[in-house]
Amino acid sequence: MFFLFKNFVFFVFLMTGFLFISGAGVVAEFFIYTPPPELSKLVVIISSLLSFVALAHKVNSFLAKKYKVS
Repeated sequence: MFFLFKNFVFFVFLMTGFLFISGAGVVAEFFIYTPPPELSKLVVIISSLLSFVALAHKVNSFLAKKYKVS
């Protein structure tokens, strides 16, 4: 259970960081530069894919260790 919680927190922090980088943050005063919407969408899509791949890799490695799959 701790494994899932730790990976969920990792995923949320990673996505939050990428959203702030893309200019889609919650507080508008933090951003001097506002990127065009196409760039923001591209950053969010790429960061989502990277986050899901990282999460899937962690889950696969955990399952491989648990069930001794080589």
